[in-house]
Amino acid sequence: MIECKHGLELSSCVVCSPPPEPVVAPKVRAPRATATRTAAAPAPAKRTIVNRDSARVHVVVPFEDFEIALEDGELIEPTYFLGQEESAWLEKRRARDIAKQVVLVSTLAAVAGKDELHMDTVQLVVVANTATQERARALLARTSYKPRVSVHPAWFTPPED
Repeated sequence: MIECKHGLELSSCVVCSPPPEPVVAPKVRAPRATATRTAAAPAPAKRTIVNRDSARVHVVVPFEDFEIALEDGELIEPTYFLGQEESAWLEKRRARDIAKQVVLVSTLAAVAGKDELHMDTVQLVVVANTATQERARALLARTSYKPRVSVHPAWFTPPED
């Protein structure tokens, strides 16, 4: 099994292996018989189709909440981030205790319309350092949940202003 730099199977990561953009045939309009345009028509908007079910969502929680979620099987009222560049995530990274946080990665399909994150839908646990990785793996070993645990210090680095 080949892993990407995010700790997922290479074929599962939409960042490292983005799905091909679908080919959309341009719409052809019938020519107008009597209309005359004096101004140039605006360019058509680019249509991007995203498979939202496989899009990744991120939940940032303190390590203590991660421990509780492992015991309870779910995390109540999480705040989801769709990407690492979202403004709320950037603000969270400015917190002094960011290295004590855990990022839980799931799919949009698994969390759509839910007020809780079930731990069995978490595919990846991202932490800031190897000590936290070992701690997370030890906790997960006592449960039936089997997400990968990866260290990505850059995810926890405050953004430059």
